[in-house]
Amino acid sequence: SMIWQGIGFEVKYQFDAEEIPLIGGNYGSFNASFVGTYVDSFTYKLTPALDEVCPGDAGSSVADRRIGVTPPCEAAGNRNDTVPEIPPIPQWKINGRLAWNMGNHSATLLARYIDEVYEDSGDPRNPDFIPSEWFFDLTYSYDFSGFMGSDERTARLTIGGVNIFDTMPKPIFTFG
Repeated sequence: SMIWQGIGFEVKYQFDAEEIPLIGGNYGSFNASFVGTYVDSFTYKLTPALDEVCPGDAGSSVADRRIGVTPPCEAAGNRNDTVPEIPPIPQWKINGRLAWNMGNHSATLLARYIDEVYEDSGDPRNPDFIPSEWFFDLTYSYDFSGFMGSDERTARLTIGGVNIFDTMPKPIFTFG
């Protein structure tokens, strides 16, 4: 069995550049949004087996290993490498978006945050924690309204980059 406890949230805000203090002016409109989750707890108990031990746990006493007595394992904030049924579960995951639009021009900045997780594989070559990471994507588009002399035809040119700061995940040793 698996039990998830946490919160998901979404916040959106739209405004015109004229509303920005000290800058003001006709610089287009903006959309900002944040979507995220916080996992307070993700417990699991895959089997009522006598020998089930949670990753990173030194083991419970023989008396605690009786069927139905062993407590569930906590997966939130862990890599969960030794349990293939459970993925890595960072406590925080947040996606942010800032979009700008002015006439035929538009640009979007996306930010993705993944919280650190405890490295529980037991491999001494790995660090104790896999650090949190930020990733950023950026795009610019130009909308060719009235493409080829027709109000019904449009074309859009978009250029951009994924992971524009070239953030590389930390290497982790694993089998498989």
